[in-house]
Amino acid sequence: MIRNTFRHFLFVVVSLAIVLLLVLGSSGAGRRLALGAATPFIYAWRGVERGAAAVIGWLMPGEDPRTRELLEARTALRLAQIDVAATEDLRRENSELRALLALPGLPEWRVVAAPVLTRDPASWNLGFTIGRGAADGVTVGAVVMSGAAVLGRVSRLHERSAEVVTIASPACRFSVVVAGTSATGVLSGLGAFSTRSTPLCQVDFLPRDLQVMPGRQIVTSGLGGWMPGGLPIGSVIVGDNGDTTTILDNARARLAVAPLADFSTTRFVAIICPLPQAPQPQIIE
Repeated sequence: MIRNTFRHFLFVVVSLAIVLLLVLGSSGAGRRLALGAATPFIYAWRGVERGAAAVIGWLMPGEDPRTRELLEARTALRLAQIDVAATEDLRRENSELRALLALPGLPEWRVVAAPVLTRDPASWNLGFTIGRGAADGVTVGAVVMSGAAVLGRVSRLHERSAEVVTIASPACRFSVVVAGTSATGVLSGLGAFSTRSTPLCQVDFLPRDLQVMPGRQIVTSGLGGWMPGGLPIGSVIVGDNGDTTTILDNARARLAVAPLADFSTTRFVAIICPLPQAPQPQIIE
């Protein structure tokens, strides 16, 4: 646009100069004088145009063919990078969906796959919103899985969406069993020390004399009727006291647990809901 404007300006100036000389030069000598005066302008026109284009090309790199080719190459490279990132996202999504399909058979339950819609950066590991709700058969209290591991529970229900509280949150509490024993306790989260930190859980109200080695798995108990039993949650770890067991009030034991579920990058979850004919528990929030 700037190049065309400059060209029009020069054309108007030259045209006015020629007309003025022709009007003033009514005689033959005047006409010859006018033509002689105009000839340098005519021959210099292309040179001026080329010079102006070079200046504009220097001031505006996009006008330079070589610069334009470089910009086009960079744009093509950026588009290729975007395509690669999109392909990687699809690969990860497919992997998560395959993990959901690998869940064990649960005859009295049905599995609803749901995408993760939103997550609050201030409470990243504590909860999120999923894209399935009451219209899809999701129920309050239903267990939410990331792959084959328990990630949380449905805490609030909407028509086409639901809110999930994860096992990293102190608000998520339910009955669990120490695998390989009859010890039953209550799982709860310890909160998140930062938005991206690895969350931890604890199991409280266990028998005082319980002896557990690190790595022992914690699974759902199935008590209460709103989630199946035997679903993996996490593994026992050594606590701050240097032991797996902490004795409270000289009456009960507590275990520290590292969750198995992936909190940071989960994009799809599975909600395990009771079948319609199964009895629905009364959830009190």
